[in-house]
Amino acid sequence: MNKMVAKRRRRCLPYVLLGVLSGNPAVGALLDTQDYSGGPVDVGNGSRADENTYIASNNSVQQLFFVIGGALNKPFVVSTEAARKRVSGKFDLSKPKTLLDTLAARTGLIWYDDGSSVYVYDASEIKSNIVRLAYAPFDRLVAFIKSSGLYDARFPLRSDGRSGSFYVSGPPVYVELIAAAAKYIDATYARPGTGESTIRVIKLKNTFVNDRTFTQRDSPVTVPGVATVLNQLLNNTVDSRGGRSALAGANITVDNDTRGALEAASATQKGNFPPLPLFNSGSSAKREGESEAFAQSSINIVGYPDTNSLLIQGSERQVSFVEDLVSAIDVPKQQIQLSLWIIDISKDDINELGIRWQGAAKIGNTGVTFNTSALTPENSLHFLADVSALAQKGNAQVVSRPEILTQENVPALFDNNSSFYAKLIGERNASLEKITYGTMISVLPRLAQRQQEIEMILNIQDGGLPLNAEGKTENVDSLPMVNNTQISTEARVPVGYSLLVGGYSRNQDEYHNVGVPLLRDIPLLGRLFDYSYTSHKKMVRLFLIQPGLLTSGETWQGRGTEDNNPVLGRTWAGNDVTLKSTVSMLRETMKKN
Repeated sequence: MNKMVAKRRRRCLPYVLLGVLSGNPAVGALLDTQDYSGGPVDVGNGSRADENTYIASNNSVQQLFFVIGGALNKPFVVSTEAARKRVSGKFDLSKPKTLLDTLAARTGLIWYDDGSSVYVYDASEIKSNIVRLAYAPFDRLVAFIKSSGLYDARFPLRSDGRSGSFYVSGPPVYVELIAAAAKYIDATYARPGTGESTIRVIKLKNTFVNDRTFTQRDSPVTVPGVATVLNQLLNNTVDSRGGRSALAGANITVDNDTRGALEAASATQKGNFPPLPLFNSGSSAKREGESEAFAQSSINIVGYPDTNSLLIQGSERQVSFVEDLVSAIDVPKQQIQLSLWIIDISKDDINELGIRWQGAAKIGNTGVTFNTSALTPENSLHFLADVSALAQKGNAQVVSRPEILTQENVPALFDNNSSFYAKLIGERNASLEKITYGTMISVLPRLAQRQQEIEMILNIQDGGLPLNAEGKTENVDSLPMVNNTQISTEARVPVGYSLLVGGYSRNQDEYHNVGVPLLRDIPLLGRLFDYSYTSHKKMVRLFLIQPGLLTSGETWQGRGTEDNNPVLGRTWAGNDVTLKSTVSMLRETMKKN
């Protein structure tokens, strides 16, 4: 009797609902058996209803993982314990990555992708380890595993950042790779400095190595490059003894925004190793011991513009310090598209519309905010529509509408000017003085408030030549008179909003010559059929600036796909190149343990 009850218990297996694992109305079931010790695992026979659907009936979860691996183009390595799980149901393979996450979460499994294969373990097989770094700083290790693709955010590394030890827990292959990476990085720092000179090439990816110079109204403007900044920082810091001990034990720290940009670059950038920055330079005892040698030797930094690279010469510690500093500076920048509208509106029409420059204006039936506030996207469209309606009546004009693509913290310049030369005569010499006038708009955009607002430093110069009643340029002492208006301000608008600046009055003089064709060309009598006049209008000039933030992978025409963007040249198959090579290298380190 007892034997019969035992047999029934083995037949009545615990039954747990998995829920709907696909977009189709279906129910899957997991049968977690306990009597599988000793014998081979029965994979079972699943069926494929179509290309994107897999139907399992009490099959080993290993078979389903093999099918998911086919959809991901990656082999799956399933442990013996994980293969004991069994599933039943209808599974949607159109999103294999989502199915993998859901299946692992609901069946008590963990997995890790090393770039070549996906390893699946039972949750009971999770492995933990405490790894000690004897020489390398913890931040350098984290930067290395993130940039190489080894890091998995589901299994973070825990450390206080000072003791040199950290704790890692996760799938066995992941823990072994992290330990091997720590050993590799530690070995690079274990080599003592010999004092010999080292030369290293650092290629910049997001900024320029040399100074950039552009002209703004005949005045040169120089934006310093990385080589200039580093030379000013490292080679101009001298203490009372003539050494550079002020930087000998320096730490490199960055703000949260820069750290976030570096982490984002680590997730997407697949570069060579050792990559990315060292933010803290080891223990204080080691820094004090190295500071004297650091201070007594100089470091040479030369920019090589052909490959946009830095050539660094110095001791091993100095070169490593500069490399870490460059990694903290050379961060990706957001692209910003600037749409500029230069608009003239008749002053009479604006007065009738009831402009209050400190507050709001009403154009037609639409309320718009000026000067001190930003225009919402809806108000911007209504405002431009009203301007277009006024332009059809001849009471408004869109003078220009340039489009400029720039990056954050990079100045954008639009300059439409004309020049003439005034002759200056002295007692013994003479010269020509260049006089330039026209419309110039200089914008320096910056991101603020966690990329939710765009701050702009504006410099607007607007000038022209007034005309007299005869349609000729007004002169003073035989020199043309130039009207010039300048606006300099700083403004901050939310992303997607627009900024309206201006509101100053200007005279618009237009010379018109009308007449009867052919008859106006008859000598003497042609004057009877010819008429000319100069119209004078009071116009109000407005500048509408629309900054737009382009996200990563977005093109001028619109956003591209995330996984396959022809602009970025990035495909699904190319994402794991660095990860695969790093894992291959670290496996050699694991074999030596």
